[in-house]
Amino acid sequence: MNSGIPRVTIGIPVYNGERYIGGAVEAFIAQTFGDIEIIVADNCSTDGTPEIVAALAARDARVRYVRHPENVGAPGNYNSLVALARAPYFRWAASDDLAGPTAIERCVEVLDEHPDVVLAYPKTTLMDADGTRIDDHEDRLHTTATRPSVRFWHVVTNLSLCNAMYGVVRASALRRTQLLGVFVGSDECFHAELALYGKFWEVPDRLFFRRMHEGASFSMNDEARRAFYDPAGRRSHGAREWRHVGHYFRAIMEAPVAPAERLRLLRMVGRIAVLQRRELLAEILPGLKPVPS
Repeated sequence: MNSGIPRVTIGIPVYNGERYIGGAVEAFIAQTFGDIEIIVADNCSTDGTPEIVAALAARDARVRYVRHPENVGAPGNYNSLVALARAPYFRWAASDDLAGPTAIERCVEVLDEHPDVVLAYPKTTLMDADGTRIDDHEDRLHTTATRPSVRFWHVVTNLSLCNAMYGVVRASALRRTQLLGVFVGSDECFHAELALYGKFWEVPDRLFFRRMHEGASFSMNDEARRAFYDPAGRRSHGAREWRHVGHYFRAIMEAPVAPAERLRLLRMVGRIAVLQRRELLAEILPGLKPVPS
């Protein structure tokens, strides 16, 4: 380590994750790349999560446990880990997923060798609640195009499951984005925004194991998903498509791109709006009042 600063921060957000959190942390303790810190941010769990993480922290000094005084919602918890991170490289890790032992090493190799790459992520295998393989997933987000507009469009048009965000990213680029917003699908927007800052590199080995189970956010009903994002109910959760367009617009206006590229990107957002016009209209029509005759 250099002056006690690790090279990679692993940030694990958790809420009532006693079933899987131990295995998630153990997967990073066992990494072949050892110059890491592991921060577990707890959204006020009421199960055995604190005790499990405390035992792991007592065993390995690289593990740190942080508990929020209240449940700040999933996006708030994810984003808090970026603020806590000390390393130049960062990796989010869901509390129910697993990583192969060389996952960090292989991604760090890419970032070290290619300064213009902002995100290195491995291929994905999907597994069920018990860890049994379901299928291999193809993320198809590898893009080494020089122009930000090409990378942005590649990510927008190829993104399916948001797995790549669990790769290793340059913290300096990560902190320039809006991170995750308090609206459904903000992780999709995050991927597209990050592509404005550099290239995405897919490591050809299947070293990310995503767990597909009933407790995962994609399996939640609307009420549970709202509570997942915003447990205090402080925000409106309508207008999903408008929030996406707004996120893209702000990202493009704040990104360090040339004027010609910015114009191309804004045209792309206009194209997205046209393609999503029915959804965008459906989100505002219920609020329209008839014009008096």
